[in-house]
Amino acid sequence: MNRDLSEYQQSLIDRTYLGVVGRPHFCHAVTRAIRKMKKPPQHFVSQLFDGWQKTLESHPNFLIVELDDSNDKDYQSMMREFLEQVKSRFKGETIVAVALTGISQLLFAGNLLFKNTKSFDPSNLIHFFLTVPDAGPLSTIPEDVLIETIELVGRTLERQEHGERALPTLNSEGWTNSIGDLQSLRLWLKWLPRYALYTQENPIIIGRTGTGKTNLAKAIHALSKRKGAFVAMTPRDFSSSELVQAELFGAVAGAYTGAVDKWGLVKSAEGGTLFFDEFQSIDLDLQGKLITFIENKTYRRVGSAERTEADVRFVFASNRPLFDLVAEGLVREDFAYRLERVMLELPSLNERPFDIAPALAYGLAKLHRQRTMLRPITGFTPEAYNLLFRAGWPGNLRQLENLIAKACERVELNNGHLISADQISDLILEAATDGIGTDLPVVRGLIEMLREWRGREEQSLTSIAPLLVDRVRKLALDEAHGDTLAAARMISENELIMRLERALARDV
Repeated sequence: MNRDLSEYQQSLIDRTYLGVVGRPHFCHAVTRAIRKMKKPPQHFVSQLFDGWQKTLESHPNFLIVELDDSNDKDYQSMMREFLEQVKSRFKGETIVAVALTGISQLLFAGNLLFKNTKSFDPSNLIHFFLTVPDAGPLSTIPEDVLIETIELVGRTLERQEHGERALPTLNSEGWTNSIGDLQSLRLWLKWLPRYALYTQENPIIIGRTGTGKTNLAKAIHALSKRKGAFVAMTPRDFSSSELVQAELFGAVAGAYTGAVDKWGLVKSAEGGTLFFDEFQSIDLDLQGKLITFIENKTYRRVGSAERTEADVRFVFASNRPLFDLVAEGLVREDFAYRLERVMLELPSLNERPFDIAPALAYGLAKLHRQRTMLRPITGFTPEAYNLLFRAGWPGNLRQLENLIAKACERVELNNGHLISADQISDLILEAATDGIGTDLPVVRGLIEMLREWRGREEQSLTSIAPLLVDRVRKLALDEAHGDTLAAARMISENELIMRLERALARDV
C-alpha cells in the first residue's frame, strides 16, 4: 500500500485538498489509508453534519461523501441540499465523488444525478462514484483505489489550471451516466481527456456490445473543443457500399438508381466529429477512400468530379479487436496502423465490476422516471448485490439495465421495495436456460441445484463448475437410461453447459 510515487505523481497528490464526510467506520478507514501515504494530501475527515459544515467553510477541491443506507427523508433532503450548496458556493470547482456503501438506497444515489424525482435533466452534482466490493455496514473503499483516485483527480485539477475544460458531471450532455470502477476512472479521467485534444488524430474505440462506445465517442467530442456537431453513422444499416458512400459523402442526381442531389454526413459534421460505429462493415475500397479523405481533407460526392474540402474528425468503433479484423480481411492493414495510434479500449462489465453499483443506481432512477411506480423500489438486499457483483454480464451495461427493469416488475407485483437475491437468481437462471426447454429433466435438475446455491458467498465459479459438469452428466445419463451416446447428444443439442457458464461465469 505504501507505494513509491514519482515526483510527478506526488505533485498531483499535492494539488489536492481532500475533504471526506461519512459515518464513523468509513471515516476511520479513509484516515488509515491516508496515513499510510508517505506524503498525504492536505485533507480533513469529518463525520456527517459536522463534515458538511467543515466542507462549506474549507473549500476542498476534491470531496468524498459517503452515502449510507438511511431511508430517512430528512437525511436525504439535507444531503441533496448540501451537494447543491457545494456546487453553488464553489461554482463547480470542487470535484465530488459519492461513496456508495448503502446498497438498499441506490435509488436515492441515482436520483442525485437528476434535478428532481421526476425530471430527466441532470443535476450536475456528482462527478463519479466510489464503490465497495461487498454490501454491508462495515464496507469501505479499498486503500489502493482511494490513493490512485486522489492521483487521478490531481491530473484533472492540473488540466483545469492550464485552461482545459472542467471535468463534466455524471449524466450531463455528452458524458457518461455512471462510473465507479478504477479502470473506468483511469479511462475517463486520464486517457480520454488527453486523446480528446489530439484533434488531428482519429481515435478508435474497442469494446463489446453494450459497454458504452457511443457515450465514449460523444465524450471525446465534448472535450475536444471542436465547435461543430457530433454525427453518428452505422454502415451496416445500409444495404450496399454505394449507399454507405452516398450517405457519408453525398451524391448528385442520377449517380445511381434512385439517387437524388444531396450532401452527406461529412457536410453535417463540418468542424465537428463523425462517429463510425462497427466500421469494419464498410468494404475495403471505401476504407481506402476514407484514408484519402483523412489525409487530404477533401472528398467527392458520388457521381461528382468536383472536390470539396471538409474539416471533420472521425471516431471509429468496433466490438472486436482491431488486428483480429485485419487477420480476417475485414480491415485494411494500412488503415489499422493509422487507427491504433489513438486507441481506447472499453473493458467488459465483468472486468470492471465496481461499475455495477453506479449502473444500478442510475438504472433504478431512470426506470422510476420512465414508469409510474405504486411505491419506490429503493435498492437491493446485500445478498442480491453480492450475486450481481459475481455474475457474468455478456451483454454488459445494456443487459444489466434490462435485468433491473424485469426485477422491478417482480418486486412491485409483490408489493416490496428491495430487490432480493431470489429475484435476481431467478432472472439469471431464466436467461441461462432461455430456449433450452425447462421441461427437460436435465434442465430441471440443474436448476434445482443452482437454486440451492444461489446467494452463497462462499460459492464461486471455480468451486461450482466441476460440480455442475458432474451433475449434468449424471442427469443426462439417467434420462438416457445409461446410453452414453444419447446422453451426450442430449447435452450438446441443448447447449446447456455453455449457456449456463456464459450466464454465471465472471469471464466469458
